[in-house]
Amino acid sequence: MALETMHKDSCMCSKSELDLFSIPPTQVVMEKGFWEAVDPITSISSSDTIEFLCAANSGVYTDLASSYLYVKAKITTAAGGNVGADIQVGPPNLWMHALFSQVEVFLNNKLVTPIKHSIPLASVYRNDPEL
Repeated sequence: MALETMHKDSCMCSKSELDLFSIPPTQVVMEKGFWEAVDPITSISSSDTIEFLCAANSGVYTDLASSYLYVKAKITTAAGGNVGADIQVGPPNLWMHALFSQVEVFLNNKLVTPIKHSIPLASVYRNDPEL
C-alpha cells in the first residue's frame, strides 16, 4: 500500500504520540483558553434539527476536538410519565451517539464533514475492541 501526503508540499512524519524518547516541543501559539456556552439557534421541541451557530471571532481559535455537547435529559415511561422509584432504568452505552442520526459541520457555509446516516453504528465499531 502506497502512502500519500495530504498536500503535495507536505512531508511524511510519525505521530507525535508515538515518539516516546524525545523532548516534546512547547506550545507557544495559544496564550490562554476559555470555555464558551453556545445555545441552539433552533427550538429543540419544534424541530428535528438542532442547529448551533458559532460566530468567528478575530484572533480566536476554536478547537473542535475539545468541543462537547451538554445534554440534560429525563427518562420517562412510554406515556411520558415519571418512572417508578422501584424500577431501575438508565441510559445504554453510547446513548449520546444514538440520539443523533446525522451530524453535519459547516465552516463558512461549506460542508466539511461527510454526511453519515449511520452515526450510532459507526460509534459502536469505534468503541468496541471486539469488532
